[in-house]
Amino acid sequence: PQESGVHFALVLFAVPPGTSAETIFQGRLAGLSKMVRNYKLLEEGEWEIFGRKAPSVIFSHSGRDQATIVNQNILLVDGTTAYLFAFIAPQEKFGGFGPVLKKILASFELIK
Repeated sequence: PQESGVHFALVLFAVPPGTSAETIFQGRLAGLSKMVRNYKLLEEGEWEIFGRKAPSVIFSHSGRDQATIVNQNILLVDGTTAYLFAFIAPQEKFGGFGPVLKKILASFELIK
């Protein structure tokens, strides 16, 4: 998105064989809750990416300027590779970018 303060990131990382997305999220959220100010888990759900179910979490925290930042993470695990989709926006802008996020996720493909 071209909007100030709105970010989308895709982070790829290796995971041990058999590691579930839920296990990764548990560790990630436990760490984040201690690293950011005013952490609050807002929603847990699931998305379909490339025909696979991927857990999703939405959480908020305070930014450096004390404004509330909302972060949606969706995690797809494929064997020993994890794909973390992160959508981050100020609270007042977060809701308006749902269609953009859907378009990005619909375009994702695993190429083997």
